[in-house]
Amino acid sequence: MTSEIKSLREQANKHNEWLKQKIKNVLPQLMKEQNVDTWLIISREYNDDPALKSLLPLPMVNGDEGLIMPTTKGFMFLVFHLNKENKLSAVMIGGPSFTTIEPYKNGDYKGCNEWQSLVKYLSKKNIHRLALNYSQHFSHTDSLKLTEYNLLKKHLPKSTFNKIVSSEQLCLRWLEYRNKNEIEIYPELVKISHNIIADCFSAKVVKPGFTSAEDISWHMRQSINDLGLSAWFMPMVSFIREGYEFKSYKGVVNKGDILHCDMGIRYYGLLADTQQLGYILKDSESKPPLGLLKGMQLANQLQNIHMSCFKEGKTGNEILADIHNQMMKNNINGKVWTHPIGYHGHGAGPLIGTYINQQNVAYRGDISLKANTCYAMELCIFYEVPEWNNQQVSFNLEETIGFISLGCGKSEAVYFSNKQTEYYLI
Repeated sequence: MTSEIKSLREQANKHNEWLKQKIKNVLPQLMKEQNVDTWLIISREYNDDPALKSLLPLPMVNGDEGLIMPTTKGFMFLVFHLNKENKLSAVMIGGPSFTTIEPYKNGDYKGCNEWQSLVKYLSKKNIHRLALNYSQHFSHTDSLKLTEYNLLKKHLPKSTFNKIVSSEQLCLRWLEYRNKNEIEIYPELVKISHNIIADCFSAKVVKPGFTSAEDISWHMRQSINDLGLSAWFMPMVSFIREGYEFKSYKGVVNKGDILHCDMGIRYYGLLADTQQLGYILKDSESKPPLGLLKGMQLANQLQNIHMSCFKEGKTGNEILADIHNQMMKNNINGKVWTHPIGYHGHGAGPLIGTYINQQNVAYRGDISLKANTCYAMELCIFYEVPEWNNQQVSFNLEETIGFISLGCGKSEAVYFSNKQTEYYLI
């Protein structure tokens, strides 16, 4: 498995090349689509804009550390301007003073601080709409601080200040859009995730009667780290046991337990999110009880229903309703709470349900599905297992999938790797 992982330097080089291409080829069309000619992003060290990690090269922004600024300047600006000829200029103002950070040109003016340089740069552009990241409903696009607003008001000419608009839709589209290179690397992310889980849900790691759920969680995290990757949240391992109403994240695992994990990794600056199931065989068993196999089959059936309901142009809430209609027809009791994924684990774009809301998700559920986006398809089914005295068990699965353009106005949901259809047996 180690041979599959590229070095940090190789990852950074690839990521940075993709970034240059995406800014050059994708951002102009998104700005034109949203009728924005100038997009200004403001950040400070340890006080980043959420969109920043998607716009800076590695390792200037890396993982969860955020913006690292080896500079005495207080603020850093990224300014994107699209002129009448649809030519994009991208500058960095207030960044590291000792180098130019590709793909940006240095926008600092000699003898000026970062605010003076910003004003001077903007004055040379014919700005119609100056988009800033603020939004009432979407956290990914709501980064403008009161301090920054006041300083903008102080430094910008009134004529420029009055052109400020929200970048909400532009920022959402930039964050959710996956280009060809990103889509092509996602199968690797998902396969690596599956391999890590397979290794941790094995007799090599799990010793019934001795190993705890927490032991497996930490082994999983250590495995991710040892591969040169990072986890974007602490892996969560739990067990489901006959006679126990709820799954447990603490305690020693035993024969006859279902194991469940929720794990997310970061690779090439992109994130994956995976939930899978294992089973610890009893001494008398060569496979799980039929009721547990049925639970897995129903969860797979719900995955297939979910995939078939992805339709471009439909909102997250409309897709959720379509899924539940199909669930009723097929007599499936379950939930879906699918979220976009990419630069952020819980990414920008349409939500398809939440665990506590299976009817209508305000605002984020109203966003429409667009092609070339990725999702963590997260769901569960509830099934009464006959061999466990009809105990109701929740069978949770999660796969990172893509909704990909096929050309000619067609698109479809695709798995990046084979979904789980059988338990990891221990």
